[in-house]
Amino acid sequence: MSVSAFDPLVIHHVSPAAIMAIGAGVISAASVATGVIGHWFTRMERQARAEGLAEVGADRRLPLSDSLPGEVALGPGGLAPPG
Repeated sequence: MSVSAFDPLVIHHVSPAAIMAIGAGVISAASVATGVIGHWFTRMERQARAEGLAEVGADRRLPLSDSLPGEVALGPGGLAPPG
């Protein structure tokens, strides 16, 4: 005989307050993790900008490769020829 989580005997042994506390703990942990990850990404972006690794503006050109013939770069209008 299998026992499901919705079986009244199983639920009777677990306090509703305990279930709510576990849920609140999971939500709090997820919120803290999201904040930490967001802070880390912001810090990395600021560091990259300070080191000149990230350019700001729509006119930046990012070459895909220096060794491929006919390489393309991303510009304000999308793909643009090198040069």
